[in-house]
Amino acid sequence: MEILDALMNRVSTGSKRLKEPGPSDTELKQMLQASMSAPDHGGLKPWRFIVVRGEARHALADLFAEHAKRIDPVVEQKEIDRQRDKALGPPVTLIVVAQTVENEKVPEYEQLITAGIAAFQVQLAAYAMGYGSILVSGKKVDDGQIKTAFNVAKNERIIGFVSLGRQEAIMPKARKSAEDMTHYWSPGGA
Repeated sequence: MEILDALMNRVSTGSKRLKEPGPSDTELKQMLQASMSAPDHGGLKPWRFIVVRGEARHALADLFAEHAKRIDPVVEQKEIDRQRDKALGPPVTLIVVAQTVENEKVPEYEQLITAGIAAFQVQLAAYAMGYGSILVSGKKVDDGQIKTAFNVAKNERIIGFVSLGRQEAIMPKARKSAEDMTHYWSPGGA
């Protein structure tokens, strides 16, 4: 697959549509290796991934269900089931953790951007290999019990969950024109 094709046509796939078989160990290693080419001022590599697959998905489903109950004590069962499905549906979930450090030349926001790009690199590699993916965040990324379960340190933060798996068909979607979001600046002019 050509890189431009992947950049122009990659789409996020809802976790319900991500099915077995998931990436093999070799494929997953390649996807994760793709993160190593993320732009990284200072060479800090301010991210890490936690891989959840196989039976571990049931424990993740429990964490997601418990979180739903904590944030809404009167949550309906269908929402609890929906949260469980987010962990049980995809064959692989990656917890993306930003590991920011104090650095005079590389501010925290730049390190967070780098971690996000590293996650996107994994998604792009997955797409190039015929897998679908989606990155989701929400209130779960700040949940203390979820952070504790994954040994997220004080200088770290979960920035999202990347779900990976096969999908029946990867359908490109219509996109806005980049021209609508681009302005050409000239000094002294409009």
